[in-house]
Amino acid sequence: MGEATERYAVVTGANKGIGLEIVKQLASAGIKVVLTARNEERGLHAMETIKASGLSHLVMFHQVDVADATSVASLADFIKSECGKLDILVNNAGIGGGAIKDTDLFTSVLFNRGTILNTNDKYGQSKPYRGLDNPNLNN
Repeated sequence: MGEATERYAVVTGANKGIGLEIVKQLASAGIKVVLTARNEERGLHAMETIKASGLSHLVMFHQVDVADATSVASLADFIKSECGKLDILVNNAGIGGGAIKDTDLFTSVLFNRGTILNTNDKYGQSKPYRGLDNPNLNN
């Protein structure tokens, strides 16, 4: 058989907690992951945690504020230049006390380039989780 195709994921809000654990699990499965955080210092600290777990060769960091369209566009450019594609998006970032001015930008920039896990559609309905070992996962 031929060489397996590399898969790429982005995890927003990944500097701690569930987001950081998702990054570790995806990287442990051999998926190259872009760990993102709004705060660059916290994101780089999370990368040190990843390094200690021996997964740093599969994880890279990019700062992003999901409520800022320019920041999201910068992430999309980074993904295109460093990965060439996006297979998995885990939108874990929390937004408190504010409103996203361009709600469709984040979706249009990233959704059209990959798979979205566990997010809500524009009507507030939860989309089905499409896990890593789901044979129906679209690549």
